[in-house]
Amino acid sequence: MKKTVIFIMSLLLITSLFTGCGKKEVEKQDEVVTTDTTESTKTKKVTEIENAKEVTEEVTKETTQDTENQEIMEGTEETVVNGTWTLSENGDTLRLDGTITETSYDDFMKVFNSDVKTLVINSGGGDTYSGLRIAKVIYDSKIDVVVDKICASSAANYLFMAGRNKVVKEGSLLMFHGGVNSFDMKNLEEELKNQGVSEKMIEEQKGYITMQRELEKDFYELVGVDLKLLEYSHVITEKVGFWAPSPEVLSSFGVTNIEKMWYPATDEEFKKTVTSINEMMGTNTTVSNEAVEK
Repeated sequence: MKKTVIFIMSLLLITSLFTGCGKKEVEKQDEVVTTDTTESTKTKKVTEIENAKEVTEEVTKETTQDTENQEIMEGTEETVVNGTWTLSENGDTLRLDGTITETSYDDFMKVFNSDVKTLVINSGGGDTYSGLRIAKVIYDSKIDVVVDKICASSAANYLFMAGRNKVVKEGSLLMFHGGVNSFDMKNLEEELKNQGVSEKMIEEQKGYITMQRELEKDFYELVGVDLKLLEYSHVITEKVGFWAPSPEVLSSFGVTNIEKMWYPATDEEFKKTVTSINEMMGTNTTVSNEAVEK
């Protein structure tokens, strides 16, 4: 099974079971467990949940780590540290450092205000739903975005795309590896069936993923960017961790208002930039600069 597919499947499934939007499904499952009259029924429900989690974890280990986007920022596979939001002294600039988690939207809204004009991003991405919600606020508020070092995964897919004007600072990279519309749902369904997960739970997960897919489609239509950008990035990253397209490639997919985007002029400079970022973050991420156009 392709590694990017595995990453997205595992991230969505585990997130939906234990965090974010998926909390509603878990709460419903917990209510069933507590109201069941027999211990065997309780055990069966718990086992189904654990099976759903274990299958994605086991398959992921066979191909690639499902925390690759988080490793960029954290340098570890063991813990996920919630990204921090820092407001400038004059209140017009907000900065994100770290991972987008299921609580990031709430954290963002606690510090965001109408005076904010610019969002500085240094993030390896993370939770899809939080990323989409934050991106909608950025777009509606006409906020400029500036990439400082890293903007990958959900941060690139949504936060960067939502910016009114877009800047990528020298020595920084904008990196993609697909989205929730980039994989075949049948792969997830078949794998869960093979592990004995109930039809009911499979349908719940499919419903959750379908909801996120629709949100992603609507968002890309809103910002005027061709969703094929994420599809291409998914294909390219079958053999590497991320794809870092040039400003010309981004423009060919409809990405507009790129005010200033630094990009390595040669393959050698590109490799040095990736090495520098890996050294700074304590990671070993592979990145492609393949010049694919729409």
